[in-house]
Amino acid sequence: MPADLNPILNKLITKSEEGKVPWKPTYDSDTFIAALEGEFTFQITRTGAQYTFLMKDKEDHNLVEITSRKLNQWEPGYEPTDSYFGQLDELYDLARDVALDISKKLTDAETLLDRF
Repeated sequence: MPADLNPILNKLITKSEEGKVPWKPTYDSDTFIAALEGEFTFQITRTGAQYTFLMKDKEDHNLVEITSRKLNQWEPGYEPTDSYFGQLDELYDLARDVALDISKKLTDAETLLDRF
């Protein structure tokens, strides 16, 4: 695995915020996937307090797999910061918002409530 995935994660976050990453839902309600021009596929999954991020190439080879979870300070293996947890947490929320169109649905719900 590359020593530093921060640039890729930061760009995915930025482009997701801009609505430029085509995140889609999957069969698993906590997994979202985005394919970029048939070259690379990104997948993010949340299981409890753990995130798994996958990056695959067009031949479906796993290029990157990161599993990150928030540890409490009394747990074995505790480190004060997990370098990827914050980014994966943010990326998951963005992917979920895009894939499920949550922002628009919340606005629609608010508009409906205003009519009552």
